[in-house]
Parts: sequence; C-alpha cells; structure tokens
Amino acid sequence: MAQPRFSNGSQRHRSQLPRSRSRSRWREMRDELAREKREEAEIDAQVEAEVQNRVQERTTGAEFETALQEKLDEYVNRHFSLIAVELEMKKRRLIEDFKHQRETEERSRHELEEIIRVNQLRTQEQQQRAAQQLALQAQALSHERNLLQKQRDQR
Repeated sequence: MAQPRFSNGSQRHRSQLPRSRSRSRWREMRDELAREKREEAEIDAQVEAEVQNRVQERTTGAEFETALQEKLDEYVNRHFSLIAVELEMKKRRLIEDFKHQRETEERSRHELEEIIRVNQLRTQEQQQRAAQQLALQAQALSHERNLLQKQRDQR
C-alpha cells in the first residue's frame, strides 16, 4: 500500500521532518517580540509612574490650589450672575404681568362704572317719562272731572 503524499511533496509529516534553520529563526523572532513587549511594558510602567508623580506634585502645590480656587470662584460668580439676571428678568416679567392685570382691572372697573351710569340715566329717564305720564293722566283725569262737574252744575 502506498503512503499518502503531503502538501510539501514528502511522504512524511512535518513533525517527522528534521528541524530547520527557519524554525529556529522563528523562535528567535518570537523571543525578540516577547522581549520587546516586556520592554514596552516596563517603559509604559515607568512613564505612568512619572506621570503620576508629576500630577501628584502639581496637584499638591499651593499654586494649583490657588488656581483651582480662582477657577471655582469664577465659575460660582458666573453662575450667580446668571441667576441674578434670570431673577431680574423674572421680576420684570412679574411686574409687567401685575401692571397688565391692574390695567385690565381698571378698564373693567371703568367699563362697569360706565354701564352703571348709563343704566342710572336710563332708569331716571324712564322714571321721568313715567312721572310725566302719570302727571298727564292726573291732569287729564282732573280735566275730565272738571268737565263732569261743569256738566252736573249745568244740569
């Protein structure tokens, strides 16, 4: 029975082939890469430690505290100013609303007073007409009585 042939053309598997220089070169490259990664990790750790030290130095100094307090004061002042402006605007709007409400109430009061005055005039005119009507009726009645009296007297 014939042995199967592998892709490299041999009848033996790779593990059965003798070790070549390319394999040792590959291991050297792998080891070199691992060493470089370790060196990078060490450099990264050193840089991180240096950054942490510098940050610690800068944040614990009096200058940093002063600068931070100034920025905080600016921030607080800016927001107080904004709040003050907003309150002033709200106050003005409330004053305008109050004035508008008072003007509306004043107009309504004047309109109501005008309606009452007109109604009183109409009532007085109607009462005068009724009084005149009664006076005319009384006068006519009196005149008729006088006529009846004269007719009785003449009889």
